[in-house]
Amino acid sequence: MSIDPGLLESRYGIKPKSKARNRTLVIAFAAILVAAFAIWQFGIGGYNASAATAEVVGYQVPSERQITLNINLTKPGSATATCALQALNVNFGVVGYKEVTFGPDPAKGQPSDMLTTDSSQTTHQYALTFNTTELAVSGVVDSCWLN
Repeated sequence: MSIDPGLLESRYGIKPKSKARNRTLVIAFAAILVAAFAIWQFGIGGYNASAATAEVVGYQVPSERQITLNINLTKPGSATATCALQALNVNFGVVGYKEVTFGPDPAKGQPSDMLTTDSSQTTHQYALTFNTTELAVSGVVDSCWLN
């Protein structure tokens, strides 16, 4: 049984939607989603060559109230970066926190060994000791950012 378009229009004042209009709406919606993803990927969450990154390569627990993290920090050579370090207990609870700022000159307060360098990025190794509220069993770099 097919519905007469004239009957619907006369009875309810509506016209049946065309398939071309529906197709146009679907294509427009898909294009908006693709554009939003591209903006997010490349503008906000994408690769940023001038970012600071750090990884923990080792740690020591010299006492019940201290931890030493060995990290490799990669950042643009002339930039200043700050990293947030966390000490974790056996239940993965945060028992120590420290923000450390690294200037363009690594000899400014922290012992460092230069590992690699290229035209824009340098990697230095640091040993950073900070206090904890109880025994820490591991440590992590929570985040790093350029100042």
